[in-house]
Amino acid sequence: MMLDDIFSSYFQLEVTQLGDFRKTGVIRDLILLLMERSGSRLDIQKLSKELGVVARETMGNFWKAPILSA
Repeated sequence: MMLDDIFSSYFQLEVTQLGDFRKTGVIRDLILLLMERSGSRLDIQKLSKELGVVARETMGNFWKAPILSA
């Protein structure tokens, strides 16, 4: 439960309040998917399909976001 609280606090501050995202639900799901794949090679197209985000530009914008590129 404590990890859920930490993630919720981080997400609330960094994504919802400071980020300029229209699709916060997709960002949340992306972060969770990235946590599962920590240390693994990423396949952007596969992530895009899992998230239901077809536009490559949208995925590219996510990678440029300060919270994901830091």
